[in-house]
Amino acid sequence: MSFWEECRPFSAGVEYAMKFIKISVASLNTKQPSDKQKRKIYDKIDYIIRERIISADETIMQKALSLFSPKGTEEDIILTFGGVHLLEMIFKEAHDKKMNFRVIVADAGPEF
Repeated sequence: MSFWEECRPFSAGVEYAMKFIKISVASLNTKQPSDKQKRKIYDKIDYIIRERIISADETIMQKALSLFSPKGTEEDIILTFGGVHLLEMIFKEAHDKKMNFRVIVADAGPEF
């Protein structure tokens, strides 16, 4: 994990998820069968995906779309550093809604 973090620091969301899972693993009841322990970890991961990623993405996407100029008016120019799945979702949704915009993506290589 430290290698990946040196290449590109983890986002706050990834750090939260890793910490949440570590705490969940540490709090497992070792007297329970391993299948039951695994199920609890799977449930925690599903919770993170459902509540912290999917619903957060949807909320952020709706807020971002509200910041675009109304359809048919001036063209928005969006500058972003790097590409992430959420930006792709926002841009696809804006395109589907016929919003007028251009995207400029800036990025940098990893620090080796």
